[in-house]
Amino acid sequence: MTADFDLALSTVAHYRWGSLAVSFDRTRIRNRALVDAAGREQDLDYTVENTTEAAEVVAFLHELVHYAQDLTTGVGHWDDQLRRRWLPECLVNLRGPGSHPRPALPFAEDYDDDEQLTGDVSYTRTIHEAFIGDQQIFRRDKSFPAARAQAIADMVNRDLGTDHTPDQTLSLRPEALFEGEAAATVQSLMLKGKIDTSRRGALDDVANLWDFYRQPESYQASFRLFLSAFDALPEDPEWRAETAFDWFTTLIDLACAYPDPDWLARHPRVERTHFEPGVKFLRLTRAITGNARAIERVVDDAEAVERILLDAMPFRYPTARKVYAGWADWFDRKIRTESVGEPVLTVRRDSARRRADGNPILPTKTPMRMITAQLPLMMFDRQGPHQTWHGEMLADSERQSAVLADSLYDSTLAELVGAMVETGRFRCPLGLTGFCRSAQDRCRKITDLRQLPPLPGCHVRGMLEANEFRIATTDPATPGV
Repeated sequence: MTADFDLALSTVAHYRWGSLAVSFDRTRIRNRALVDAAGREQDLDYTVENTTEAAEVVAFLHELVHYAQDLTTGVGHWDDQLRRRWLPECLVNLRGPGSHPRPALPFAEDYDDDEQLTGDVSYTRTIHEAFIGDQQIFRRDKSFPAARAQAIADMVNRDLGTDHTPDQTLSLRPEALFEGEAAATVQSLMLKGKIDTSRRGALDDVANLWDFYRQPESYQASFRLFLSAFDALPEDPEWRAETAFDWFTTLIDLACAYPDPDWLARHPRVERTHFEPGVKFLRLTRAITGNARAIERVVDDAEAVERILLDAMPFRYPTARKVYAGWADWFDRKIRTESVGEPVLTVRRDSARRRADGNPILPTKTPMRMITAQLPLMMFDRQGPHQTWHGEMLADSERQSAVLADSLYDSTLAELVGAMVETGRFRCPLGLTGFCRSAQDRCRKITDLRQLPPLPGCHVRGMLEANEFRIATTDPATPGV
């Protein structure tokens, strides 16, 4: 797990896919951040006092979208179950190499005459590449699997009768869709807001963080594709500029309704490229063009609009409601049969169940919608963790701690296995988030397991020893060692 899984707003804040925690790198955050942001949204008031506050407000809104993409969509659920299925097995397979006298990262390709250690690393690398590398849906463009890129291009060409290369379909990859949705959501909120022109200077000073058309081209690519379909919709004098952004984010939410493993097992002949978010997004966009009049009649009913769009597509997709009912049932079974990961699985189950039983489509992922959905929110800045809880969890400190610990364990395991077989650098999530009181500067870039701080302070060393790793206590970074 590397920066290949980061969704970052400049250098201000970032969301690491799968972490369920928003990290603020250069701004502070408060426990009331979600409530305050919802108040601004309700009052349509984005007036700020200075550029520091402006950056805080915009960064929070942007990264909140990424958090919601992870916790509330089928794409996020799929990637989570994939990590939980394969990463523990990867760690167990690496006990031998991790106990080698020189456990430098990444682990060696060849251990001279020790075929067992060589085989352990080779096998684990194959698993990690095949499942975490290739099957995990979200990856940054720079590390996007070539085979998946080609499969997307091939399916687009079949749909359109074109001859696009993978490089010509960058706007359909997850990074473009996710960053586009976040940027469009913030831009829409700014357009709806009432901002005193005499006090707008601070927001204008950070316009590169919220003005959609000052964002990187990758943030705009999928929206530009969508605009060709939006122009085909019937004109409505009450529609405002932000309506286009809201339609765009609605289609992305529908495109991310990825089915659960049981659904795919029941449909073994279905080509999974149909469920690539970019492929479905393109099909949804094209379906608008030929169904504008029908959409106009039911425009206020999101599920009715979804049915019209799905009926016009070349593949028979399940509705969002069915997708999330499937995920809720799948999480239920996992919680009953497996004890590991139950705290986060319960949160995901509840998220899917609210979609299945309530509104299955989230047209915008804004603070008000997050509160309505009663989703917990974990955040970190340089002062440490900040959390927002709802419902029964407000008074359940044990469950709060369990969710936080489970999410951090999953993030640490992903980062650790990635460092062992791929990146060669371990950035400890426990140290970076201020959760670990034994954290040292070295925890930001560990290149040898012997560099881990000693017990009893280092949680990671303790986790590895509990998994039968035998790591030397000497530190290769110390002079004379």
